[in-house]
Amino acid sequence: MTTGLNWGKVEIQKMANRVVTMTRKFNLREGMTPEQESLPRRFHKEPLPESGKIITEEDLNRLKKDYFRLRG
Repeated sequence: MTTGLNWGKVEIQKMANRVVTMTRKFNLREGMTPEQESLPRRFHKEPLPESGKIITEEDLNRLKKDYFRLRG
């Protein structure tokens, strides 16, 4: 217990979700658009260690669309 909080998995997941939501709201409030959200270029050129695959722009766009739909 490094933080002094005795949280279980559910509490940690809720807090992580809150952090992601608050960050997203801040970015939207400051004018960031989904088109501006991207990965570093190397992710489109260098293979991922686990799979050996690269993330194409099409893959990223599909994943972002799914993410935004699921997150509302």
